[in-house]
Amino acid sequence: MLHLTRYLDGHLRGHIDFETFHLLAIIPRSGKDAVVLLIPRDPRKDQYFNLQCGSTSLWYSSLEHMLIAAKEYYG
Repeated sequence: MLHLTRYLDGHLRGHIDFETFHLLAIIPRSGKDAVVLLIPRDPRKDQYFNLQCGSTSLWYSSLEHMLIAAKEYYG
């Protein structure tokens, strides 16, 4: 079972299906929702990567595309 620190738990706003995804990163942002990066546990079953920011959930076909989008959110 995954246990998050209170600090990180306080930044999460969306739903994460930990049976489908591994948590790659949580990028906290001061005064804003955190950016959460998720990668599929089984790439044979689930082919998409997920970026969550608050209640927004965006899907990407590659890790590279997701990281570019995360940089736009965070940078």
